[in-house]
Amino acid sequence: MDKIDELLDSVESLPPAPQVLVQLLSLLAKTETDLNRIVDLISFDPALTAKLLQTVNSGIFGRSSVVNDVPEAVNRLGFQAVYHIVAVACGERFIRPTDATGIDIGKMWRHAVTVAFASQFVSEPLGKDGGLAFTAGMLHDIGKVVMGEAFKLEYSKIINGEQLTGKVLLEQERIRFGMDHAEVGARLLERWKFSSNFVAAVRYHHDPLGAGNCAHFAAAIDLANALAHTFDDYGEGPAIFVVDSQAALQVLGIKSSDLLRYSDRIRENVDFVEAMCALRS
Repeated sequence: MDKIDELLDSVESLPPAPQVLVQLLSLLAKTETDLNRIVDLISFDPALTAKLLQTVNSGIFGRSSVVNDVPEAVNRLGFQAVYHIVAVACGERFIRPTDATGIDIGKMWRHAVTVAFASQFVSEPLGKDGGLAFTAGMLHDIGKVVMGEAFKLEYSKIINGEQLTGKVLLEQERIRFGMDHAEVGARLLERWKFSSNFVAAVRYHHDPLGAGNCAHFAAAIDLANALAHTFDDYGEGPAIFVVDSQAALQVLGIKSSDLLRYSDRIRENVDFVEAMCALRS
């Protein structure tokens, strides 16, 4: 058995596969999809429906009248907004490391949601699937959760104490544990039956040139991840300080001078990002 599979099998706290997300992404990838099928899929999960309605009826969207069901939520907010809420609500179940890992849950969750939105902002102007990019961006670091659960404080010393990011972090993970969070996360998502595009985007989100036909998706996550790091800890560092993402810029055909535009887009949506972060209970 592969060492990553052995690792995944050894972690008792792994959540069950997010079947709703897998099926939603499959439906969204089709050119013609019955919206009622999507609504039914969301409605079939009572906990997810409750979280959706709780969020829609909160002060986030400024609604004066109560939304009572999923079809009404879609009609009032539009499917994209509803999908964002559903995807984040699902993701919140999985990006939840236990206290034993020593991982800063709040910081990890805010970064994940920021990367999700940034990934969509980068992908959609290029004609790519915004829903896939959003969800892959949100789950791009799920391998860190797995490694944190498996290696506990030994792993947290790397991502917390030394403040490593990007390829440097991957190298340190491989040296110390014989694997890195990108490949661990990708293998978990593969076992969860996500599409090959989705898995490749996560697997190569620090190495988009290695992603083959999925290079654009991987590059979008790579660039979004770098941009999000400029906003971590409520900072607003200019996007020109993004490093380690030249390959992503090359794949996407984006100039370094264009990065401030994406940074501004993230800044404009900070309130919505914070609202989505608040879904973590």
